[in-house]
Amino acid sequence: MKRIPLLILILISSCFNLFAQRIKDIAYITGQGSEQIIGYGLVVGLAGSGDTQRSTFTLQSVTSMLKRFGITVPTANLQTRNVAAVMVTATLDSHLKPGAEFDVTVSSMGDASSLSGGTLLMTPLSSMVGKVYGFAQGALSVGGYDIRTQSGNRIAKNHALAGHVPMGGILQQPLDVDSLNTKEISVYLREPDMNTSSNIMTAINTKFGNQVALAKDAAEINVKVPNDKQANIVGFLAELEGITVQTDQAAKVVLDERSGTVVAGSNVKILPASITHGNLNITIGLIR
Repeated sequence: MKRIPLLILILISSCFNLFAQRIKDIAYITGQGSEQIIGYGLVVGLAGSGDTQRSTFTLQSVTSMLKRFGITVPTANLQTRNVAAVMVTATLDSHLKPGAEFDVTVSSMGDASSLSGGTLLMTPLSSMVGKVYGFAQGALSVGGYDIRTQSGNRIAKNHALAGHVPMGGILQQPLDVDSLNTKEISVYLREPDMNTSSNIMTAINTKFGNQVALAKDAAEINVKVPNDKQANIVGFLAELEGITVQTDQAAKVVLDERSGTVVAGSNVKILPASITHGNLNITIGLIR
């Protein structure tokens, strides 16, 4: 019964492919993008489910943190199980401005048994080149639990070593993005396809006039901003993103080996075939 909602979602998703979609749902425009950031931090407040002394980097991190507050504690004297070392990750939208909040994902690094009930301490988040874009802090939301009783029994559900801090990140520096060109932009398909690229070109030319858009390849469509739209480039992009386009999808079959469910997309075609399984014989032939 638990698999029925998933099957329904797959069927609905397949049906949506038969209808037109907005350009903003299948593509992005020049200047739009994202940046992945990462940081190393500590989660505190765990009920004895944190890292053990075998995770020496956790002990070193706690010692370094306490030194910042003027407290010196030898690493050998630390025997806390309420702290866990974690990696914090997030994806930033290019349109975010300083002060904007965003979600962060927190994942255990050491040998902790659960992050449930923990609080992430202030963690700097930087890009691959080391530029710090923001900081994250807050209470974790973990979608599972892992409980061990005194008798040795274990009760677990989902994954308790990764969680989220909703709106726990705060942006400090804006992303480095190119400014919008008021004369020419490019539309990039998230899933490159020749037919969809051609359909987008046709739809844009129908909306704004011939020779406005030209499909460069399966992923990129160059668009010349009409002269009467250059003074309000944001309004033009809003109109552009709202254009509906007929998308083309590759033939796809989804199999669920546990339940035996088979979902086929609308573009799937079955050629004449014969299938035998036990006492079951299936013959597929041409309709005359």
